[in-house]
Amino acid sequence: MIFDVAECEQRLGYRFNDKILLRQCFTHASYANENKSKDNERLEFFGDAILGLVVTEYLFKSDMSGEGKLTQERSKLVSKKPLQKVVEELGLSELILLGNGLNMHASHDEKLYSSLYEAVVAGIYLDGGMEAARNFILPFITEGKYAEADYKTRLQEIVQQNP
Repeated sequence: MIFDVAECEQRLGYRFNDKILLRQCFTHASYANENKSKDNERLEFFGDAILGLVVTEYLFKSDMSGEGKLTQERSKLVSKKPLQKVVEELGLSELILLGNGLNMHASHDEKLYSSLYEAVVAGIYLDGGMEAARNFILPFITEGKYAEADYKTRLQEIVQQNP
C-alpha cells in the first residue's frame, strides 16, 4: 500500500520533518507484522498521556470549577467516541495502514480510530514539540462538537437546578 505523505500532512494541518515517524503514526500492528515495520502502539501510549495533559491544562485554565466537574469534562473529551469523530472529520481513517485481515472489518472501529489519533498526537509532539501538539489538539476541544454527550449527568444537573 502506498502511503501518501502530502495528503496526510494536508489533512493533519501539520508538516512533519520526519516522514518515517509520520508513516509510523498510521501503521497498525497488523500491517507492521505483515510488512516487518514499526507499528504505532508505543506512539499511541505516549499520545494518550500528551492528550490528557493538554486537555487537563485547557480545562484547568477554563472558568470551570470543581475537581469532579473538571474530571468529568476531561473524560468526555478524551474518550474513544470524540477521538473517532475527529479522525473521521479529518479523513484520516482512509490513510491507516492495516494488515490484510483487518481491511474488510475495520470500518468505524472506535478503538482503532482513537488509537490513531493518539499516535498522531505523539508523532506531532516528537516531531515539533508541545506547542505543535497543542495546536493540533486544541481546535477540536475548543469547538466542543467532539465531546461525547453524557446525557445522564446532564439530566441530573437539570433536575437539581429545577427542583
